[in-house]
Amino acid sequence: MDSSDEDLPEAIIEAAEKANSDLLPDKSRDRYEQQYKHFESWCNEKKVKSLKEEVFLAYFADLSQVMKPNTLWSHYSMIKSACKIEKNLDISKFYKITNFLKKKNVGFRPQKAADFTKEDISKFMLTAPDETYLMIKVATIFGLAGACRRAELSQITIDNIEYKGNLVVVKITDSKNHSARSFVISAEVNNGKFLELYRKYANLRPSSVTSHRRFFIKYTKGKCSVQCIGINSIGKIPSEIAAYLGLPNPERYTGHIFRRSSATFLADSGEEITNIKRLGIWKSTSVAESYIEESEKQRENLSNKILTNPSTSFNRQVSTEISTEKSIDNQTTLQNTECQQQLNSPLNIQNAVNCSFIINVYNNKID
Repeated sequence: MDSSDEDLPEAIIEAAEKANSDLLPDKSRDRYEQQYKHFESWCNEKKVKSLKEEVFLAYFADLSQVMKPNTLWSHYSMIKSACKIEKNLDISKFYKITNFLKKKNVGFRPQKAADFTKEDISKFMLTAPDETYLMIKVATIFGLAGACRRAELSQITIDNIEYKGNLVVVKITDSKNHSARSFVISAEVNNGKFLELYRKYANLRPSSVTSHRRFFIKYTKGKCSVQCIGINSIGKIPSEIAAYLGLPNPERYTGHIFRRSSATFLADSGEEITNIKRLGIWKSTSVAESYIEESEKQRENLSNKILTNPSTSFNRQVSTEISTEKSIDNQTTLQNTECQQQLNSPLNIQNAVNCSFIINVYNNKID
């Protein structure tokens, strides 16, 4: 206990300690605490007496031998938060650490999980039998329409879904960034097929489901049971779709694919960054920008603007010049023809008295 705490009542100290422990994110508290314990164990092994910048630098240098740069940054973030709480120490001021991590990150390109294309989704929706894949189809519709994480899909309840005429409004109330959002499934999309699939699955819900309010429940051979579907089962859905489609390495299609594919499809459509941020409630502009930068369709559009437009302008200019030259040639030919016709006509002079004539004839032939 700090000497300054001696004058504080024990109840105040306990309340402060409890509030301090609550500063870590609820959903990932265990991971933060685990990483901090690993750091403490390392310090004990190295017989560290005080926490200085060099200690943390040596620790992350050790981790860099077995971890990829993106994993190192994740561990740094957790250790930084834990040290603020446990030791009241802000390691973000230790610039040697961040410089070390940035240097490790130079040239590193993480292997990305696989993505679905719109053609993949369309083929699955059209060909996969509802008797086996109805729940997976509805989860896919929800995941893409709402850019949903697997945890968000598993936590959707029947109370979060509202009918409004020819559309269904789904609310996400428990998100990672604690921001509520909603998305819509409309009868105007795909000729109402998606809405029809949703209704078909929702109508199969047994009336005996009273132990929970989860929307996604187990579906087998055309029937629903009372068992709700957890986060891990939701996370396996993309790999099941990939396996059905015969795509290579189905295991690379992870539970985050719906959120990522949703943003990619929107970026491919040419949507502005504001709406991409709104889709996933991303506070960081850099996240939304990354989807635009990685969009092959956007790159194709940019290339077309760079290469096609100047070529079109050049062709238009050349065409205009050729047309002008032809017009001049035609006009010159017409003038020469009229002149020749006048020269070939007989010269007729009548009633000429006390006058003289000087006639000059110039015949310039134009080749």
